[in-house]
Amino acid sequence: MGELYEAIPISAGVILAFIFARYRPSTERIKWIITAVVAVIVGFAASILSGEIHDSWAFVILDTAQAFLAMVLVSWLLKKRASGALVRQKRDVR
Repeated sequence: MGELYEAIPISAGVILAFIFARYRPSTERIKWIITAVVAVIVGFAASILSGEIHDSWAFVILDTAQAFLAMVLVSWLLKKRASGALVRQKRDVR
């Protein structure tokens, strides 16, 4: 006990959201597919690194969900921040 293995998928999701913030896919569908695939890879890797996969495959689902939610939340916050900056720039011009 005392290990902090839940931080692995969450921090990976946050880091990947910052990396993918610069990537602009052609459609929203492609963006969601990429996010889902990367979250599954991160969840699987986190389960292997923590050794939880030996206890149950359900940990892959939990770690995948944590990575996915972290990626979506940080992406949403970055998008909101960027759109807010654009609104402030337009107000300053007038």
